[in-house]
Amino acid sequence: MGTKPTYEELEEKVEELERLEAERRQAEEALLESERKYRKIAETTPDGMWICEEDGRISEVNDAACILSGYSRDELVGMYIHEIDEIESAEMATKRVSRLRQKGFDRFTSKHRCKDGSIIDVDVSISLLDKSESRGVAFIRDITERKQVEEALRESEGRYRAITESSTNLISLFDLEGNLLFTNPVGASMYGYEREEMTGMHFSSFITEERMRETEELFQRALAGEKVEGELLVKHKKGHEFPISFGLVQTKKGDKVVGFTAVSQDIADRKQAEEELRESEERFRLTAEETGQVVYSFDPETGQIKWAGAVEAVTGYTYEEFQSFDVDAWAEQIHPDDRETVLEAMDEAIGRRSRFDAEYRFRRKDGSYVVVEEHGAFVSESRSSRHPAIGTIADISDRKQAERERAELEAQFHQAQKLESVGRLAGGVAHDLNNLLSPILGYAEMLREEIVETDPGWEPLEEILDAGIRARDLVRQLLAFSRKQTMEFRHIDLNSLLSGFERLLRRTIREDIVIRMGLAETLPLVEGDVGQLEQVTMNLAVNAQDAMPDGGTLTLETALVELDESYKEPRERHMVKPGFYAMLVVSDTGSGMDKQTIEQVFEPFFTTKELGKGTGLGLATVYGIVKQHGGNVWVYSEPGLGTSFKIYLPVSMEASETIEPPAAKPSVLEGSETVLLVEDSVQVRRLCRTVLERRGYRVLAAEDGMEALQMQKHHDGPVHLLLTDVVMPDMNGKELFDRLSSDYPDLKVVYMSGYTDDVIVRHGVLEPEVHFMQKPFAVHALATRVREVLDE
Repeated sequence: MGTKPTYEELEEKVEELERLEAERRQAEEALLESERKYRKIAETTPDGMWICEEDGRISEVNDAACILSGYSRDELVGMYIHEIDEIESAEMATKRVSRLRQKGFDRFTSKHRCKDGSIIDVDVSISLLDKSESRGVAFIRDITERKQVEEALRESEGRYRAITESSTNLISLFDLEGNLLFTNPVGASMYGYEREEMTGMHFSSFITEERMRETEELFQRALAGEKVEGELLVKHKKGHEFPISFGLVQTKKGDKVVGFTAVSQDIADRKQAEEELRESEERFRLTAEETGQVVYSFDPETGQIKWAGAVEAVTGYTYEEFQSFDVDAWAEQIHPDDRETVLEAMDEAIGRRSRFDAEYRFRRKDGSYVVVEEHGAFVSESRSSRHPAIGTIADISDRKQAERERAELEAQFHQAQKLESVGRLAGGVAHDLNNLLSPILGYAEMLREEIVETDPGWEPLEEILDAGIRARDLVRQLLAFSRKQTMEFRHIDLNSLLSGFERLLRRTIREDIVIRMGLAETLPLVEGDVGQLEQVTMNLAVNAQDAMPDGGTLTLETALVELDESYKEPRERHMVKPGFYAMLVVSDTGSGMDKQTIEQVFEPFFTTKELGKGTGLGLATVYGIVKQHGGNVWVYSEPGLGTSFKIYLPVSMEASETIEPPAAKPSVLEGSETVLLVEDSVQVRRLCRTVLERRGYRVLAAEDGMEALQMQKHHDGPVHLLLTDVVMPDMNGKELFDRLSSDYPDLKVVYMSGYTDDVIVRHGVLEPEVHFMQKPFAVHALATRVREVLDE
């Protein structure tokens, strides 16, 4: 029997057991703590976790693995890896576990089938729990989205590379120092280098020294974050320069700028084409301008018009100003009376894709109107609205004026032929009548001498004599009209003739008519027949009396005038010789005449009097006598404002040699002021405008008062002078001046009229002392009067 342990030994043994127990409890607590940490990690990790046995069977999973696969914990535990993994078979799974035991760790990607049948991409990390065991723990992460992004990135990179490689633009990458990192194949053909040769070259290799600073500034702007675009001249390998268009931006990696991306294109061909186009357009523009016509291209769909040619010459607008005119702006310039017709014709042409031809009045920039002729046609026969129309607009004002003048001359020629025929007839008849009247009057006078007044035959004989005398006077009128009457020409003082004739007039003219005389202080002599000129005066006075049945004023005036080539009555233009004339004016305050009556007033047998009260030869006789004196006759009349007849008789040759033209006042006859010209006669308006514009004035020309007011509204700037006809339809010159004065307080005015100033004042249209010019007037007189009034 062994020896019993001592108390001390027992006590040591107990302490040893207690220490071992404490260590055991501590180890158990550490193990529990480790298991708690392990489970906490397993349950909180977002990745799925499996514990697999050596044969590939799943023995434990976390919640994330259940969520990832769609299976419950009970369903997953006991399943084999190859039932979930789409790639590995059972044998491959066993081999993978075997390799795991050898290496202790493995990581790979695979595809797992979820409970709902969907396939996901997974990243698997697996480690052995203990090298002495065959169990392993696997962490599974869903990388489906990452795979999709990677695949999309690969596809994008593929597309980008394909685009870059096949692009016709040069695509280049530079580092921050400006060294070329990459270029697509276009670079080699554009610059003449091999592609590999270009890589690493500095951008300065492609730029001449003169353009280096410009290029460096472009890179600095791009480095500052600006998207730089423009054009640049670059250098070919062979040394010549060529133009490119380019875009330059930063290249970033994350938020860091690592270089530059440049996209450029060789534009040498485009530049050449643009230059050729500019040259072609310039040739076209010059050619169009030489034609004197406006040329246009019109797009019916947009209403936009491109203009070329002689724009300024026709419209008064500069080429740049007129480019803004679309179809609406163009239509606004058409005279209101023509606009509707022109636009209807244009709409019809657009609808049918047919030609467009029109003639209309067009308002120039200065407000005046010109007559234009427009012709247009569509480029293609196609009905597509994308085919534009092209056309021309030509100023035909001169041609129309020439046509009017030709028509006037033809009318004058026909009138002259008619008058000549009537004159020959009248002359022949007059001579025959004279032969018949001579015995009638002779025998009648003989009979009267043989009988007394108490004889029953006395009164019938007096009637015979009276009728014969009237017939004799009629024959004289016919002879005067036919210019076949014998004249006794001598030097005549027209003032003395009228003064001596005044007493006869006062006995002849009715008492309710006031006779006024306005004779010039000095008047050169004329060559004429006293009796015939007295007959002219009497005929005009009697005609005036008949125009004033309720009384009025008859005015006789004389003056020395000079007629030149600048202004003549259109009816007489081809017959008036420039020079000095003694003018006799016979005016009345009667009913006046309209334009149609004026046109026929000198025709033989034309009369406005009642049947039996006029022969129609009074004014025809005046015309014939004046023409036989080498003079001219002119009539001015307006309905309700009376009539003025002006007789121009050439002064005698001796007198004309002593006449000195009135000295021009020592004032400059040029100016730059704006003159508003208002005149209803086209010829007078054209003359005045030409005279003033040639002397530097800006002229706004209007046909009547209403058009003048409209023109004034659209005029930007002052109007310095109103040059206006006195008598106009709707609004006379004085009324127009009064309305304009409210807008232009300093406006000055010169009135014009075919009436004399005395007649105009007595009509109550104007006040005395106004500035007045009597038509017709000479160019110098007009320029002088305008300058004098402006300088006041």
